Formats: sequence, C-alpha cells, structure tokens
Amino acid sequence: MSELERAKKRGYLVARRSQHRLIDAYWRWCEAQRRPFVHVRPKVRYAAIVLDMDTTNRRLSPEAMAQLSCMVREFYVSPAVYRHVGGYGVGNYTYLPHTTWLNAHRIARHMLKIVELSLGTLDPVWYS
Repeated sequence: MSELERAKKRGYLVARRSQHRLIDAYWRWCEAQRRPFVHVRPKVRYAAIVLDMDTTNRRLSPEAMAQLSCMVREFYVSPAVYRHVGGYGVGNYTYLPHTTWLNAHRIARHMLKIVELSLGTLDPVWYS
C-alpha cells in the first residue's frame, strides 16, 4: 500500500518536506473529499504537525480551537537548538512546529477527533 493510500485510510499524511508530489496529492484528495488536511512531518527526533481546514470549506468552533490550543501547548517541545524559531499557531490553520516523534501520531489522531466533534458530520471511519 502506498503512503498516499495509508494517509487516506488513517486521515493524515506522514511525509518529509521534500516529498512535494505526495503532499500535493494528499492535499488535492482532502480538498475533493472535504476532509481536513493533516500533515505530520518527521524530523530527526521531533515532528512538525499541520492541521489545515481550508480543504473543508468549514471553520472550527471556538470550543474546538480552545481544545487545540490546550493540546498544542501541552505537546509543544522547544529544544534549545530551536529557541530562535517562532512558536506554534492555533486556529483553522494549526501548526505545531516541534513535538516528540513518539507523540506525533497520537497528536494527529487527536486533532482529527477535535475536528470531528466540532463539525459533527465527518465519517469517523476515515481516520481509524
């Protein structure tokens, strides 16, 4: 099974920044399916995670944004080497630039659960 097919099944993509074609293909699939675009970008010991609601043409509720904010603050890791890099952003485009690789999949699944609860209409099968 290709990484694109795995991403469709689990609801989020795991891809390095250099995998432009794969990232673009997943973005287009999310847009066509009106699913949130979630991208886990592996680093050496860490990962960056993006949640983008633009592919859904919908917006998160204030409660969902508050939940995302709490989660991102809890899992944000700012290693000394990255102190000069900006922090995270939370909203309809949520960016967690540094978290441990061990937590990355759990965070992505939790982001999707928050989106599902906020929108109330997403089929839960697609992120199982």
